[in-house]
Amino acid sequence: MLFQVPASVSSSISITVSGVEDNTVYALTITSVFDGVAAYQFPQGTTVTSVPSSPSSTVSRDSDVQLTLTILAVDGATSYLVTYIQADCPNCPAQTATSTDTTVVLSELTAYTTYRISAFAVSAAGTSPGTTLSQQTRAGIPTLRDSNYTTSFINTSDTETYPPYYTVTVNNVCEEKPFVFNEDTGVITKMIYIVIQNGSTVSIDLSRFWATSSQEDVSSPYVTLTVPCENNSNRKRRAVVNNGVNIGADNNCQTGTNTECNGPLKPDTAYTIRVCGANEENNSVCTKPSVFVKTDPEPPSRGAGEIAVNVLFSILLLIIIILIIVYYVKRRQSHFEKYRVSKSGKPNSTFESTKSQQECQDPTAESRAQYTEPAVA
Repeated sequence: MLFQVPASVSSSISITVSGVEDNTVYALTITSVFDGVAAYQFPQGTTVTSVPSSPSSTVSRDSDVQLTLTILAVDGATSYLVTYIQADCPNCPAQTATSTDTTVVLSELTAYTTYRISAFAVSAAGTSPGTTLSQQTRAGIPTLRDSNYTTSFINTSDTETYPPYYTVTVNNVCEEKPFVFNEDTGVITKMIYIVIQNGSTVSIDLSRFWATSSQEDVSSPYVTLTVPCENNSNRKRRAVVNNGVNIGADNNCQTGTNTECNGPLKPDTAYTIRVCGANEENNSVCTKPSVFVKTDPEPPSRGAGEIAVNVLFSILLLIIIILIIVYYVKRRQSHFEKYRVSKSGKPNSTFESTKSQQECQDPTAESRAQYTEPAVA
């Protein structure tokens, strides 16, 4: 390739050569020309190298405060320059990191924040054009907006049914989460209701419950129930009713199973209730325990004799009702058959036959019908 530039009294001349390939060594020959005649030629062998090509990279989410950038190695690059800035703050000063390795760790970041990250390949010839991508740090630990918040509740036990059931209904904190939790470190996606029997010392691994959604023993002195704050139509075990969460509504729990169960509470027992808000990373924060709430006392047990009498009475009542229904059906049917008249206006043959049979059975009926009182002169 041949390029010509006009002479200059300057101590240096800038020459731009286009069409070169990335990170390629070129031999350079410089010749001065005076009146069309080559007057002086610099020694051959001078070389120049073009800048490296732009790197490609990927970024992983290590934690709520750290991202790791992995760069695909570029030929000729001696190091890599990385700049990063919060995506929602374009006027903020960019931070930089330089590494000779293809792995660059970006630390001390802000939780649940999206960053724009640009990577450059660097060599002695210069710095390549950058490639940019975006990534968000993981959700961090949520905090309480109201540190004194406690959930409200009502006792919704029903001892009139048989068997009775014992439940407590608390308010659905999903509907109140903007007032209870700070979500600047991650959106609260679910609530964990923890109901602990009064006087019990219980060590609950909350992360285990959120990870496995399990309750090992429904007879233990606590109940945990997960209520998602999204997709309300799929909330578990009929727990959410009229913006309340019904604790203890499921009587089909099996002891020893590794599945979540909204197990029944105990009669005449005091409980405290805590609500823990968790984000997508299962990081959580819990409210203060509520005041004690007590379920209804257990009603007097029914003896075997009482149960047998009630069953027998129910059967007899059902038989009487059936007999009454049969009696009125037959009576109504007989009434219509007795007085039905055919469409031609003739007496019903069934009625006439019945009448004849009655006359045969009473021989004096015809004589009584034909007898007339003698006239008085």
